[in-house]
Amino acid sequence: MKIIKDKVAKLSFVALLVTMTAAIFYTPAASAHGEKSQAAFMRMRT
Repeated sequence: MKIIKDKVAKLSFVALLVTMTAAIFYTPAASAHGEKSQAAFMRMRT
């Protein structure tokens, strides 16, 4: 039983590392909000 627990713990740790690495390297462009994401004719001069 201990061997199974060790394998599950090791596998979950590896899965966590893979998930964290993927989250760090996946950085989409943050251009969804703000004036820059709108067309030029929609922007107002203030």
